[in-house]
Amino acid sequence: MGYTADEYLSVAVENRITLTIFSISQGEKISNISSGLNVISKVHIKIDTGFNRLGLKWSEDLKQIIQTIYSMKNLHVEGIFTHLALVNRVEDEKQYWLFQKVIKELEEESINIPVKHVCDSIGMVRYPEYHMDMIRLGAFLYGMRPTGFRDEAVDLRVALTFKTKVAHIKSIEKGEGVGYDFSFIAEKKSKIATLPVGYADGYMRCLSNNGEVRIKGEKAEVIGKICMDQTMTDLTHIEDVNVGDEVILLGGNGEDSIEIMEVAEKCNTNRNEILSVISRRVPRVYIKDGTLSHTVDYVLD
Repeated sequence: MGYTADEYLSVAVENRITLTIFSISQGEKISNISSGLNVISKVHIKIDTGFNRLGLKWSEDLKQIIQTIYSMKNLHVEGIFTHLALVNRVEDEKQYWLFQKVIKELEEESINIPVKHVCDSIGMVRYPEYHMDMIRLGAFLYGMRPTGFRDEAVDLRVALTFKTKVAHIKSIEKGEGVGYDFSFIAEKKSKIATLPVGYADGYMRCLSNNGEVRIKGEKAEVIGKICMDQTMTDLTHIEDVNVGDEVILLGGNGEDSIEIMEVAEKCNTNRNEILSVISRRVPRVYIKDGTLSHTVDYVLD
């Protein structure tokens, strides 16, 4: 529900993708493309109620702007929405009621837009009274509980695991350094593994000498600076590790997991960034009903 660049509008219209509109000029472009292709495009109008990102801001001519978009050829204004800043209840209520005011004034002009929505995952949890006609799930789709969500009756399970395999194992002596700048120096004779994953894959450098992975059910510390394509980890305390053994970098369920929130805290960011930086170099393996459904490899396919 964000910005679509002009060069992608035709592709979106051809594939019947619902688009967000936040200006008359953008609406005109979508209308013209839709007319040329002889299709009716579904659009949602975004209202800026204080987030100050995308959206039409409240003004005296807001109704006229929406009326203009509403009457454009080959457009079906299916929805209207806003996005909460999630500062606190007072500020969120201001945004919500401003949105309600916009809707009321539109309805007084016989502009009845069927789908109205406000909440993302966090808003859904905090404000059940704001659910309206639709909610926009984000973190919930990955099985992650938004901050403050404590309803154990909702069976949420993390739906994503970021994995790799052990590529190489070696022993190093006390005093030897590992990786760029020797940011890790072995305090004793150690066994280390090299993993074929790095920051180009989305395994963030903030985990250098700071992160942990799971190998054979045990935690292993990330040592040295994470490289573009490789990461080193200390295996000294884990027995019988072999090249090719599975390594969990992120996610999973139960004891054999790496908590996404813990990783986010170590990187001084949120869970969404940790998940969204996993790059297209990493194959996506889809599991359905406990069995392999299909794999997408953007490098090879």
